[in-house]
Amino acid sequence: MRTKLVVAIAILTLAIGANASAQTTLLMMDDVAPADQTAYFTALGAASEPYTTWDLDTLAFPTLAELTPFNILIWADENTLSPTDPECQIVVDWLNLGGNRLFATSVDFLWDLQNGTAGSGEHNLYLMFQTEYSSDYAGTGILSLDGVAADPIGGSWSGSPMTLPGTADSNGDYCDIGLSTATTGLIYGAGGTGTGYSAATHYYDVGIDYATVWLGMNFHNGISLQSDRDTLMSNVINYFQTVPVELMSFSIE
Repeated sequence: MRTKLVVAIAILTLAIGANASAQTTLLMMDDVAPADQTAYFTALGAASEPYTTWDLDTLAFPTLAELTPFNILIWADENTLSPTDPECQIVVDWLNLGGNRLFATSVDFLWDLQNGTAGSGEHNLYLMFQTEYSSDYAGTGILSLDGVAADPIGGSWSGSPMTLPGTADSNGDYCDIGLSTATTGLIYGAGGTGTGYSAATHYYDVGIDYATVWLGMNFHNGISLQSDRDTLMSNVINYFQTVPVELMSFSIE
């Protein structure tokens, strides 16, 4: 007589699909002035995160083959995105490989992508964020971001809000909290049409094993203090390194 025992055990799978020490980061910037690029270098240094720089002002958009060696892509754009549908599809294909992470920051990131034609590269990338775009121009009167308590991205500012300069660089896209599958980490404070809406979200797809973080303003000059940039970057990197616990079943006969 054969007895079948099914045992459920908790196994650890690294969020980057490999050993955390093997994590590789690509910092890709477009139309970000050299003086402003320092904000990223400093923040990544504070997070003790090694990185490779890819400046789209001087280099062509990376191919899938060039992007594949990296586990994390930090994509910073000063204003409206310039990549075409095929270039955005490269990032979609890279995320769909599994084990990869994308941090996107720009005042117009989601505005540009959600305007893409359904089935096109831009709109396909928009869908990867699982973040429901509401509108742009949250308001230059908004001078703070409120953090959601215990959130891995925004929880650091749940007691004291993050300071914004109240300029075009912090006057970014905002998204609907209730309609988004992604989790809200930061919320626009008082002073504009974006008040109470998402300013930053994060999403982890268990099935494909990819993660995204979206920030609806410019990281480098839409946040007032470098100390806040440092903390935010560390939070993002730590989130990408999170080790989820999954259940696996196996049988013994």
